Amino acid sequence: MINELIKKQGSNGSFENSILSTSLVLLCLDFETKNKALNWLLEHKNKDWSFDNNVATNFCALSAILKHDPSLIDGKALAKILGILVSLEVKEGGPYYSNISGDSIDIGVNTTIAYFLYLEDVNLLNLDAFIDKCIKDQNFNSDVIENKYIIIYLISKFLKNENSKRLLTDFLLKEDPQSSLNNALILNSLLNLGYDSKLLTNKYFKEDGSCLSIAFNIELEERKRAKQVQLESFLNKKEEDVINHILRLAKQRFKNLPLEMQEIAMKEIKKTMKGNKDKQMSLMAYYTKEALGSKAKKINDNTIAEMGLANIFFWTAFIIYDDFWDEDEAQNPQILPTANLYARHYVNYFSSLFGSKSSFNFFFHDLMDKLDSANTWETMHCRAKVNGSKFLIPEKLPEYGEYDFKFLPSSGHILGPIALFYSLGYEIDSPEIKNLISYFKNYLIAMQINDDAHDLEEDLGRGHVSTAVAPLIQDYIKIYPNKKEIDLNIDLEELKKIFWFQTIENVSEKAIYHSKKAKEALRSIHILENIKPLKYYADLTQNVAKKALTEQKNSIELLESLPFLQ
Repeated sequence: MINELIKKQGSNGSFENSILSTSLVLLCLDFETKNKALNWLLEHKNKDWSFDNNVATNFCALSAILKHDPSLIDGKALAKILGILVSLEVKEGGPYYSNISGDSIDIGVNTTIAYFLYLEDVNLLNLDAFIDKCIKDQNFNSDVIENKYIIIYLISKFLKNENSKRLLTDFLLKEDPQSSLNNALILNSLLNLGYDSKLLTNKYFKEDGSCLSIAFNIELEERKRAKQVQLESFLNKKEEDVINHILRLAKQRFKNLPLEMQEIAMKEIKKTMKGNKDKQMSLMAYYTKEALGSKAKKINDNTIAEMGLANIFFWTAFIIYDDFWDEDEAQNPQILPTANLYARHYVNYFSSLFGSKSSFNFFFHDLMDKLDSANTWETMHCRAKVNGSKFLIPEKLPEYGEYDFKFLPSSGHILGPIALFYSLGYEIDSPEIKNLISYFKNYLIAMQINDDAHDLEEDLGRGHVSTAVAPLIQDYIKIYPNKKEIDLNIDLEELKKIFWFQTIENVSEKAIYHSKKAKEALRSIHILENIKPLKYYADLTQNVAKKALTEQKNSIELLESLPFLQ
């Protein structure tokens, strides 16, 4: 089917020599000749980043470019695009007129603008309210995009309002597609809105051979295939087998508990697994075995599942304890005994794995001692008093140094992989295990730094002086040296501005540094036959930090380029 679509692609890279058609194909698919289509679009933009006099077509093109190569739209380009938006505003924050003359407000135009802003992580309440009203009124008539199902398809990608989602789902379920293209658009929209793929009814319509019909039907088939093999995070068959094995072992572990505790224990580990989109909490032992290749053939599936279960128990206990240490008022005290159950299990499991006299057992208990010491240090030195909205600036901020204290609380994560190496004959003090520890230590530090940057506002509110909050406070008191407290109601926007335009650079550079060190350590483990399954996590942390730096650079360029802010 994809070959049929590529045959429809012109020699110049476009589809139907149309900016709108080319943009829509790019929005729904990722295909091998996409760069030709992107280049064709870029050839049609002017110096103000306008591709077409039709505003809807223009923002479809911008969204297609942003989806496939965000680096092309830098701060200067974004300033020009926002300049176009300002000229079309009905009022600040939308909705938007269809043209400069301001003679109509069109759902097609406003949908394409909202989708572009969604890709830029921008949400405008007035624009959302306009689109919600159109959904409520079932008004999808547009003078600029004739096919209402294209408009609905784009809306379904960014719609947040749950009531609007229900209304739009009910509307689509009653519609008669009347064509293969419309059928694909409706079904893709339903999937975007969270409709159960098992309930989809795929009516048959004769294919009209248009590039859009082919493209959206390809997207639909790809998504249906993906739905069939995913648990939540697109597991392949081997990963799914390991996950199911882990869950079977968990049920076996809990079978003698009272029914209420069984339910709580299963619920909490499933919650952890579902929330861990990159799957490392469940599958790190499996990925380590994959990286070892033929050397790990003798390690059986049950051992990998047991290590996966122990790791899930470690992380779930960690999360529960952490919430209590942070005095999270939403935490349920009924689950605390379950955290103790998890902790006992992984301690018993790793303590008995190689015998009490083994060097692994000494290493394990030493690591647990350091883990508890690090948690103690954090609760003593990384907390500030918060009275209402007032954050009291500590007299002494925590000194994180080389960030060992940010690795140790999560260091239980490394036990399964180290145990696998140990079972193959590598001693704890061997170069192989030392480099493995260095890999985990550095990428977990980078991951924690990225997480702290993401959780900045939440950590400030609960007085947690994290790896992001500490340097932010340092930058803040350089500007306001006499301040003893911060009012989070009044000063929060100023804090976020300082963090984004000053602190983030230092924080992200540290995350990048540790990500690189993790990859250096990984490359030094010469017994690994395929480093890709493990390198993925170091790459992930590095890319998150790099993205933050790129976005900061674009924000600075945007402010420098916007004439109405100068």
